[in-house]
Amino acid sequence: MPITNIFRKNISIFQCAVFIFILKSLIASSTAYAIIKNNAMPTDSLDILVLGTEGGVSSDNLSAFLIGPNDQSYSVACDAGSLLTGIESAVSQRNFSNISVPQDYPLSKAGYVLREHIKGYLISHAHLDHIAGLIIASPEDTKKPIYGSENTIGLIRDHYFNWQAWPNFGDQGNKPHLNKYDFQTLQNKQWQSIPNTSFKVAALPLSHSGVESNAFVIEYKQDLIVCLGDTGPDSVEKSNNIKALWQFIAPSVNKGRLKAIIIESSFTNDTPDDKLFGHLTPKYVNQSLADLAKEIKTPSLLTNLPVIISHVKPSLKKGANIELQMRSELASSNTLKVNFILPKQGQRIHLYALTNNN
Repeated sequence: MPITNIFRKNISIFQCAVFIFILKSLIASSTAYAIIKNNAMPTDSLDILVLGTEGGVSSDNLSAFLIGPNDQSYSVACDAGSLLTGIESAVSQRNFSNISVPQDYPLSKAGYVLREHIKGYLISHAHLDHIAGLIIASPEDTKKPIYGSENTIGLIRDHYFNWQAWPNFGDQGNKPHLNKYDFQTLQNKQWQSIPNTSFKVAALPLSHSGVESNAFVIEYKQDLIVCLGDTGPDSVEKSNNIKALWQFIAPSVNKGRLKAIIIESSFTNDTPDDKLFGHLTPKYVNQSLADLAKEIKTPSLLTNLPVIISHVKPSLKKGANIELQMRSELASSNTLKVNFILPKQGQRIHLYALTNNN
């Protein structure tokens, strides 16, 4: 039988589209690797280390990303739903290869990364899938700041680190204070430096079905990364929070400073609006990015921009493959031709390679 007939009989149009999308991604990844191999990345470029990608149902792979210079001198965490499990996954994949643990250090490399490498936590909101890893790992952690809105800091202080749900490792709230974590309240759109790093961060509110979530705009020298917590689309949430975020970063985007966006896509497009519960779908991700394009002078600046998808909700249905469906739906309305990335836990994303692969 001719091979073309075999393909016609056994591969659906949907499967072909997914295959082509994955093939293109592999080619792009190979090109990016060649850039890394043949042209050493400057030490002032940024990497993103993926500690967790999902929004449930399992407890070992929840939203968390480390952001830091590619020389791995330090990092800050954007959310910490998974922490130690994500670090251990990255260590097993040799994605902390630039970190040398002192010979006399008493802990494993994973312990060293947790205690010494991470310089602070940016917590978008206090839902457990964004903070559970931090809470569980806190007895083994070292002194460092936790950043969030006044609402988020209050919930962490009063409902987690309160000597009832968990010992108070903070410096506020129910006494005694163990003073391991310094609670730092971020004011809307106000830049704040993160000690022991070259980072500045500003927080902006997001609407999460009645819960205040936040986006973090992280500045490193001339580069920006935007990390969004959970959010519904403005049109469904009856808000303008995502639009306000895009307006805030638009001047920097116009200067070519935006290097990546981390944004959630919890559900697939077949989820009705009244079942989103303050989350996005591929359709709404693309619509939100189109709104960003309207706020900047040159929409082509978004071409090939790394857009990292977080908080994907797995399905327990038999035969379901949410990742493949998500990839296909993101690609089908990707008119801006951004570079959608659905990462794996433990993966290191080299932004220099991706943003210079044009």
